[in-house]
Amino acid sequence: MRHTAQDQSILFSGETTRGKSENRHLAIKTFLEFSISNPGKKGAKLSLPQSPSPEHSAGAHPNAIRANDAHRFEQLKVALKTVGLSKRHAVQACQVVAAILHLGNLEFTIDHLRDVDAAVVRNVNTLALIAESLGIQPSALENALSYKTKLVKKELCTVFLNSDGASDNRNDLAKTLYSLLFTWLNKHINQRLCRDDFDTFIGLFDLPGPQNMTGRSNSLDQFCINFANERLHHFIQQRLFESHVDEYQSE
Repeated sequence: MRHTAQDQSILFSGETTRGKSENRHLAIKTFLEFSISNPGKKGAKLSLPQSPSPEHSAGAHPNAIRANDAHRFEQLKVALKTVGLSKRHAVQACQVVAAILHLGNLEFTIDHLRDVDAAVVRNVNTLALIAESLGIQPSALENALSYKTKLVKKELCTVFLNSDGASDNRNDLAKTLYSLLFTWLNKHINQRLCRDDFDTFIGLFDLPGPQNMTGRSNSLDQFCINFANERLHHFIQQRLFESHVDEYQSE
């Protein structure tokens, strides 16, 4: 790029679990190392909760803790500081991530001693931890997961959810929180890094691999991912082979 002054793009294509995201991570890490002269300067550290140190990892599954997790977490804090994220926002982002991860551990059951048939949370300690991370009351979170409001003939009706329905509600909440957090971080980083006076840029495009859900039908998400993969595959074939056919024939 420095010699040709031309924009560059890197497309990551292939099956899931084939290393696309890891290669993208390594590419971004290399670019950052080239662009940051002194990332470890004084004052570049943040003090955030939930660090994966041995003290905070008591009781966790041994295989879930990697030896370099603490080091990578320190790198994350430096990166958040570098893109201009304040200490308060960085802490809140980590709290949302923690809430999303703990949401997957919520279990539901039907309490037959109650007058209603709505599901209740089995592990209330995990519920309290999630509610604290999100800054809400545990009872409010449980009600949001155990009940669903629907519009029926212009009237709002509350539906009791069983364990499966509450689990689906839990999964939808986790997806929504993740989407909102990702959108907010992406917008903040773009506002921080994007400039109108740049000469060239590097684009990285990474998609999940082709989707084929087992046990249930594919949803709109899987259709969109598969369609995007097919279009990307067609674009790569056209750029690598079809666009050079005339040149090959002339040679």
